[in-house]
Amino acid sequence: SEEEQGTVKVVADQAAAEGDCDCCGDEEQKERPLRTTTTNKGEEEKPGGLRALLDNVLSFAPGLSKENIEAFTDWRVAHKNLTDFGLESVTAEAAAKMVDEGKAILLDVRMSSAYDKEHPESSVNLPYFSKVKGSKGNTAKRLFLGPNTTEKNPNFVSDASALIGSDKAKTVIVCCSTGGTIKNTITKRDGSTLEDSQKAFGRESLSLRAADELIAAGYTNIKHMEGGFPLWTSSGLPTLGTNMVEYKEPEVKEADPNAWPSVYERLAKAGIASLDAADAFKMVKEGKAIIVDVDSKKKFEEDHIENSVSAPFRKAVETDVKLRVKGGLSGGISSEEATELNPDFVKMYKEAVQGAGEKTVILTCSRGGTMRTEVVSKRGKVFKDPQLKNGRESVSLRAMAALVDAGCKNLAHLNGGNDSWKEAKLPVIGSFFQKIQGEDAVGWRIATYFEEEGVWLKGKVTASKGDGKYAVKYDTKEAEEDLNLDMNKTRWLNKQGETKKLEPLPADAPYIQRPRPGRPKMVRKNNQKRVFFPYF
Repeated sequence: SEEEQGTVKVVADQAAAEGDCDCCGDEEQKERPLRTTTTNKGEEEKPGGLRALLDNVLSFAPGLSKENIEAFTDWRVAHKNLTDFGLESVTAEAAAKMVDEGKAILLDVRMSSAYDKEHPESSVNLPYFSKVKGSKGNTAKRLFLGPNTTEKNPNFVSDASALIGSDKAKTVIVCCSTGGTIKNTITKRDGSTLEDSQKAFGRESLSLRAADELIAAGYTNIKHMEGGFPLWTSSGLPTLGTNMVEYKEPEVKEADPNAWPSVYERLAKAGIASLDAADAFKMVKEGKAIIVDVDSKKKFEEDHIENSVSAPFRKAVETDVKLRVKGGLSGGISSEEATELNPDFVKMYKEAVQGAGEKTVILTCSRGGTMRTEVVSKRGKVFKDPQLKNGRESVSLRAMAALVDAGCKNLAHLNGGNDSWKEAKLPVIGSFFQKIQGEDAVGWRIATYFEEEGVWLKGKVTASKGDGKYAVKYDTKEAEEDLNLDMNKTRWLNKQGETKKLEPLPADAPYIQRPRPGRPKMVRKNNQKRVFFPYF
């Protein structure tokens, strides 16, 4: 456009609409004069075209990198040359087959350092770029990249001639680390093609640049390996290099039969059923099953499911000194006694279930564990839980495996063990509950579960009424209630003793240390706590 004095006028012939450089268009257009740039100041005309347009753009946009624009322009020219040549792209498998049959040479144009680490088998290396030696190259680039600064290999064509030979009709397949493409279309799922605006000039790569130079040098059978070296490796084709490590077949170790995954596999093959607490209680009540507790004798005496029998899978270690399990608070000694496998477990189990007949025997322990590998969401959907790949280990499941190995039948497992039984508010008994019967229960703080309301209420046992009844004063109720305390619906919190009230000391009471002003001092006299107010 024409504007004020000093503006630039770009005059272009019809070829500007046909292409972006002077080589675009047909033969007739190539014979036309070059586009020129002139000014209205009467300056001399000079050759125009894309280079002139570039200079004009930079004159108005001094902050734009001239090197970037030139590089992009060079790639557009190279893309057109490759398209006009009809460059063929081949897959990694096709390239490997042609090389193996001696019909082609695979030319890897990556730098020597990358090639030495790993490269396609039977390939040859001719770097398209090489490291800058001495003080050559762009100063800013050298400051940023240091010794890794690279430049285009000025001897690339001559080195190719020495490496490939004088026969320029020989098939040469060029590859690099990315592959690139000259296609500007994408293929949809239905097989149709669509032009990709992001790839108007394909996708540049070292191998395509190298192919352009080889074609310009007179080589007539150049091909390009699409996908580059990554596609070669992903296709499982052979490679060589310093990074290659000789593959060794992993040593297959025999699975430990006592490891939990092996135990779980045996139980799963045996088809052991896992029952919920409600189902197990129903079977016991109907006389179809009995419950065997495999916890230690001590735990069984403390609390266990009502009407269950004991057959401990583990027993206390018999020594002259009292042993404890390592790993309590702060890595010290815990309160649990040291145990070991009970060698007479199967014998004790058979004695415990001697009169069971054809009844189902349900094994349980304090934790229970589970054979299930799925969880159910609040909406009722079932999901595989990766943390339950092999269920959850427990003493009762270990004992179950021992019984399966011994050939025992009619076995089932209580899912969740005694904890799930208690959570379902089903009856339990034990020595702990026997200690707090009758008058011993008076003074205990308790929490009772009221099933109709679905809440726990805290209170205090005030009196024993006999026949298992107690008077309880709950915190949220004004009147006391007389009721039977179901041992499984009652949590015994702590026992409160009689506390002595605090009384003020007389004015002449002695004190050891004067209290801070305004703060009463607590002193003990005659086993009684009193309060001394210094200013009253």
